[in-house]
Amino acid sequence: MARFAKTSLLALIIFGGIWALLNRDRLRNPAELLNHLRQQLALAPVNFSHQPALDLEVPLVSEPVIRVASFKLNGVGTTIDDTQRLPMLTEICARYDAIALQGIDGRDDAWLQLLTESLQAYSKNADYFFITDQSQHPNQPTQNAILFNRRSLDLDHLNWYTVNDPENLLRRKPLVGWFRTRLGNPAQAFTFTLVNVEFTAVRPDLELAYLGDLFRAIRNDGRGEDDVILAGDFNSCDRGLAAVQQRSGLTWVVSNRPTDVRHTGQFDNMVFSPIATVEHTGRGGVFDFMRMFNLGLADAEALSNRLPVWAEFSVYEGGVQNPQ
Repeated sequence: MARFAKTSLLALIIFGGIWALLNRDRLRNPAELLNHLRQQLALAPVNFSHQPALDLEVPLVSEPVIRVASFKLNGVGTTIDDTQRLPMLTEICARYDAIALQGIDGRDDAWLQLLTESLQAYSKNADYFFITDQSQHPNQPTQNAILFNRRSLDLDHLNWYTVNDPENLLRRKPLVGWFRTRLGNPAQAFTFTLVNVEFTAVRPDLELAYLGDLFRAIRNDGRGEDDVILAGDFNSCDRGLAAVQQRSGLTWVVSNRPTDVRHTGQFDNMVFSPIATVEHTGRGGVFDFMRMFNLGLADAEALSNRLPVWAEFSVYEGGVQNPQ
């Protein structure tokens, strides 16, 4: 044991000497050693210091990832100026780096501002911002938005838009934003286009027929971005999306699971190309906030009659960190 301890100590001294020699240009005095170590730790990706409790459907992971979600709310009746629903919605949204919201009160942005302020107070290490399609739909009672955390994602503020649909093939023009994960080396960052969609409940099959065309139009919008994630209310279950898969090769996250609080149907999902978006970790699903918060049906539907759907992606382009 004594010989082993001496050998280990000698190896440690030799290794430390070699490391100091290689970094001698940065370590001019002992104080700089501590500063250098702090800098190295600062460069390491870390999770937010304030995280809500996760259920078993949202596994704790060690690799750096982002989580993207979609959540449809209650439209005109959606207000969160009470003390019950605002904390609940805040905790739901704080689970995700970006969330596509549908069915927001369309009168003004006060609703979103209040939610953003609540998120800022809830998670001190977050910085939330939103874009909305309100100006493109001034006469509609609801608006759609993309809410995101600027500590984990950068938005291209010059190139977010709603899809031009002069023939009115879709009931609501999708809201499109281009994002990049925030890394020390932007060249390694995962970049993607997030599309907030909301299809009609009258004849969703008519709008689903254009889903492949919508995907290709956004992919070919001039930015050269092949990672296109369509998130929202498709008003369709797996059978409807299966036809899209056959025509366009797209896949989806939620299968064989209801996405409403009554557990009666599947409406919401996240759709992307499995060939292009290899950054998807394979994790995703439905967040049952009704079960998580132990709510009765009436209390759950006071917030929404839908459940959020989510998916997880690597922060690195291609899903792998490239060595420097």
